[in-house]
Amino acid sequence: ADLSVLPIVGKFDDANVRDAVLAKFAAEKLSASNFYFASDGWSEQLGSTMSPRRERKVFAVRTYKKAANCYYAVAEVSQIFDYPSDKFGASQVTLTRDLPVPCSK
Repeated sequence: ADLSVLPIVGKFDDANVRDAVLAKFAAEKLSASNFYFASDGWSEQLGSTMSPRRERKVFAVRTYKKAANCYYAVAEVSQIFDYPSDKFGASQVTLTRDLPVPCSK
């Protein structure tokens, strides 16, 4: 993926996932303005037969400005499937920040 290009807005929206992403942004001192999901739905991955791990991911983006420069941050939200309870677990949010993008005029 070209990190110099801002991801497009997706159709995904989930209140619990949104809350987890916004909490991560707040912990990293990034405001919630200019926040959107950059996915249309969960991207699901299955492990091998030796490791039957099932995981799903979705991505969110937040744009921001520091001094005269523009940046964005990407939050990767992953959930691991818990076979005994037959449901996905809590959201784990990983943040990549300070990805430069051109400032819009």
